[in-house]
Amino acid sequence: MGGIAEAVVLAAGLGRRLRAYLGTVKYLAEIGGEPLISYPLRALKAVGVRSVHLVVNPSHAEELVGVARRIFTRVDYVLNPHPERENGYSLLLAEDLVEDDYFYVSMADHIYQPEVLEVLAREAVDSVAVLGGDRSPRFIDVAEATKILAPEGLVMRIGKGLEEYTHIDVGVHVFSRKIYEVARRGHIPERLSLSTLVNTAVAQGLVVKVADVTGFAWTEIDTPRDYEEVLHGYRRTVLEALRLGGRGAL
Repeated sequence: MGGIAEAVVLAAGLGRRLRAYLGTVKYLAEIGGEPLISYPLRALKAVGVRSVHLVVNPSHAEELVGVARRIFTRVDYVLNPHPERENGYSLLLAEDLVEDDYFYVSMADHIYQPEVLEVLAREAVDSVAVLGGDRSPRFIDVAEATKILAPEGLVMRIGKGLEEYTHIDVGVHVFSRKIYEVARRGHIPERLSLSTLVNTAVAQGLVVKVADVTGFAWTEIDTPRDYEEVLHGYRRTVLEALRLGGRGAL
């Protein structure tokens, strides 16, 4: 399919582990002279996204929207004062902002090469969702990561506790607007993760694919250890890949 012009960026979490360490919400943590959230935003802009919809907590909305507006002309946002209801609930709150049939959904605490987005867009045909997946991730703690079971490229299950899996969730995906119909057809629990939403779509017989981005550089910043490894440790390779232009797998 053609380029995807819209993105929902989920940034409503409080990131308590990093907040206690840095004294600021993790999405504003300075990495390489820029706030963390600027990395997924710049990757999205690099592949032609024109409109960004943020889901933010009221406690840090002004600062995050300000960062986004330094990068994008078209930015809007919706408040989520209940981050404990998880990221699937955040995605539901963005429904009225989304206009196109397909759109990116990115976590605000992930850093990735723009090519990851290009791979996702190529797979976004005849599916309700395309999940970014890595068969052999190098720059994260796999034990903490969300796992995907997709042996033939079609997702059978996603979740943190999977014992059998084929890929690790890279934190950025493509969704169809049909995902909102999935939610309406089922019972929406008080706590709704993206994993639960995807598993519900699969249970309803809808097509969910995995886009294999193995070899590209990406990481997640969730803990003080993650943050220090990006600044001074082995995960710094991800930043170096972006500084070199981010073209091609490592």
